[in-house]
Amino acid sequence: MKENFFTMPSSIFGKGITPSEFAVLSNLKMRADRDTSNCFPRIKTIASDCGMSPSTVRRCISSLERKGYVRKTAAYKTVSDEKRVQTSNYYHIFI
Repeated sequence: MKENFFTMPSSIFGKGITPSEFAVLSNLKMRADRDTSNCFPRIKTIASDCGMSPSTVRRCISSLERKGYVRKTAAYKTVSDEKRVQTSNYYHIFI
C-alpha cells in the first residue's frame, strides 16, 4: 500500500497552538496544494478526519486565523443576475 506524506515544520511546536488546533492545521496542511498552500475542504470533512465536532473545527480555524497560520476566504458563485451564494471556503496555510 502506498502512503502519502506531508511535512510540518518543527518550529510549530511551542507556539501556543492547542492540540485541537494542531490537528486542524495538520489536516489543512495535508490537503494543501504544495505550490500555493491553498485547500478547500468542507468543515464536516475536517471534523470527521480529526474526530471533532464541526463547531470545534470552526473555533480552531478562527483561532488559527487570529494567530496568523491560516487565512480563510469565502468562494461564491452567481446563481442569477443579482444573487451570489457562497459555495465553499478556501484556506491558505502560512507555515
